[in-house]
Amino acid sequence: MQLGTSIISLGDNYIPQAAPIITGPDMPVCSSGGTFVLQNRPSGFTFSWSVSPAYYFSGSTSGNGYVATVYPLANEIMKTCTITFTIHETGTSWTKQYSKSFIINGPDPSQISTSVEDYYGGTPTYYSGIWYLCPNSTYYIYLNNNSNCATTDYSWITPNGWTQYWNYYNYVAINTGDQPWGTVEVYAKTCCNTTSPVKIKTQYFSEDNCGEYFLVYPNPSSDRFTILFKDNFDLNAKNKSLEIYDLNYNPKYILKEFQRENTIETSTWKEGYYYIRLRYNGREFSSKLKISR
Repeated sequence: MQLGTSIISLGDNYIPQAAPIITGPDMPVCSSGGTFVLQNRPSGFTFSWSVSPAYYFSGSTSGNGYVATVYPLANEIMKTCTITFTIHETGTSWTKQYSKSFIINGPDPSQISTSVEDYYGGTPTYYSGIWYLCPNSTYYIYLNNNSNCATTDYSWITPNGWTQYWNYYNYVAINTGDQPWGTVEVYAKTCCNTTSPVKIKTQYFSEDNCGEYFLVYPNPSSDRFTILFKDNFDLNAKNKSLEIYDLNYNPKYILKEFQRENTIETSTWKEGYYYIRLRYNGREFSSKLKISR
């Protein structure tokens, strides 16, 4: 018999038959357990199974047979795992494996996202997974769940220096203060955790210079950061400069070659705040960078 991963496979008598498939929970597998079954099994074979990563589970993580029941540890939240069934041909060393991925203890992380609006309904800059906000500005941060595992009773942990006005259903209203960077964590009850909220999203924010010419990320930074010039910045313009100063306004770095993205190493810089100053079109634009380890 030849077994493949397509819709059908050929039997010994060359009659098409359905290929083996794994059926199991459509919802995430909670700590109460979930059962997977290898369907369309060929005759004359034996079967075994295993689940990985094994350290996300209690009880058996492998066994013989075409039915597997697994029990995720309750403290492993929104992790991706894999169940694998192996078909063994009796009397030979021939095997064939079929696998299925699933999420444990919560919604699929790839289906959880954030969106942000400013006070006037505009959308701030979003780049490389980071939202860029202006200082001393009001925003509405939304948690979007497009998975098949419901989330309710949201709570939000926002950076120090931010003012949290209120949160309602799936959004929070905040003011960034003079430090619009940091990390927001969102907690909620889920289809697997109906009594105690769990962390379902971590979102990073950085500072935009608010409609001008460049972004700085990540901010705070540790060993390196990037200055990204926006599309409205002319890289070939004359009489432009970008310099970085420490808190005492001692020069720390001068950008010599202007690229659209400019990565700057900071592994030897002291922790603290630095000022970025751009001179362009006869004007000055500034931003503040924090080095933190």
